[in-house]
Amino acid sequence: MDQNLHTIIPVFNCNGAGQTGPVSRQQSITAIDKKLRAWGFRTIVIDGHNPGEILNGFRRARNATHPSAVLAKTIKGWGVNSLQSGNSHGKPLSEKQLKEAITELDSSISSLSISSTHNHRMHPQPPLHISLSPKMQGKISDPDFHKLLYNDPYLEMFNKGLISTRRAFGLALRELAKVDQRIVALDADVNNSTFSSYMAESFPERFFQCGIAEQNMLSTACGLSAGGYIPFVSSFAKFLVRGYDQLDLALISRANIKLCGSHAGVNIASDGPSQMGLSDMGYMRTLSTAANDNGEPAIVIFNPACAVSAFKCVQLMADRDGACYMRTIRQDTPLLYSPEESFSIAGAKKLCEGSDVAIMASGYMVHACKAVVEELREAGVYASLYDCYCVPIDNKIVTDAAIENKGKIITVEDNFGNGLGAEIASIISADPSLNAVVKQLFVKRIPKSGITTEDVLDFVGMGI
Repeated sequence: MDQNLHTIIPVFNCNGAGQTGPVSRQQSITAIDKKLRAWGFRTIVIDGHNPGEILNGFRRARNATHPSAVLAKTIKGWGVNSLQSGNSHGKPLSEKQLKEAITELDSSISSLSISSTHNHRMHPQPPLHISLSPKMQGKISDPDFHKLLYNDPYLEMFNKGLISTRRAFGLALRELAKVDQRIVALDADVNNSTFSSYMAESFPERFFQCGIAEQNMLSTACGLSAGGYIPFVSSFAKFLVRGYDQLDLALISRANIKLCGSHAGVNIASDGPSQMGLSDMGYMRTLSTAANDNGEPAIVIFNPACAVSAFKCVQLMADRDGACYMRTIRQDTPLLYSPEESFSIAGAKKLCEGSDVAIMASGYMVHACKAVVEELREAGVYASLYDCYCVPIDNKIVTDAAIENKGKIITVEDNFGNGLGAEIASIISADPSLNAVVKQLFVKRIPKSGITTEDVLDFVGMGI
């Protein structure tokens, strides 16, 4: 409505029946008509069984210059009396009932003013061929955050050596839009927190504020993907959960959409559990275990630990022909990499060399584990530390880590289970030649708010 999308015509099939019984009064055609008008639609009510009214209604909607909706009054089981009462949903007819139903349907032709010789086949005209002009498709350069933050009040904080992955996402999105005209962005009324606001300020014509309507936002992104664009969808990781049904459907449609969930993990502390994205990693990893048409993961997950990694992963997301999900964190953290560091799908970075145990962490927990590795070293235990910024992860990285560290692996992540730890464990268990064990540290308790991140980590059993 806000965009005056009058060429998109929603059609409501109003038969007054649900799967198991009649719908409520709030779902009646009268109530729906009033609601649509209140939202600003112009409604066109038709007899959904009358070809002439259907055609005329669509013509009126097509020629309108204002958003219009078609409400079709229909009867569930129309044309077959035996199917108009009781519950016939999903129940096949017997051979006798089928013959009777076909006979009834054939006899209904006269009531529709259709010639008995009509073969009932419709031959709609093919859609007009639309040739989209070629779009610039470039790549972003290595991040120079001093330049990227020029005239930005945040520059003072960055000069202290701190920057969040969510801010790096927003900056990368803006820079990518400068060199790739296919890039568009959608946000659910939190762009000042996800930092897609950088994109909104620089390219308002390619930014869509979808409001607190995550399901609709993902559906809109699928449409943009079908039109040849590369949509980046952002909200809190916790709030994107509302759109998981649409994500499933998007994967079925092979939509090339990119999701970013900010405020991931328990590290946001005082914001509280209602804002913490914790179940997202398990759900997304489940999707990543399925293959798409190219034999690749249905979705690739990025969980960067620092701004450089997040910036570079945005380019990886754009380059991949398929769905991606990135987790970003609220907290400002130190950089772990130089701007020219390279990253790849299924990759990981070894930050510390050891031989006694491999600590494989992701996101915010990489920073926490760095301190732990130093403490262990002082105690005479030499641990390797891996930044596992991507799932799925290359099997060889995991098996080499086990071989080089006496078969001992500890995974650390600040989300619920079935995430990184499950990914590592599945790789280890698939290789019977490895004499290795995986200990998983993840959020095993419903969290509460806390003054500090450490308070919450202690509460959920991850005080490391």
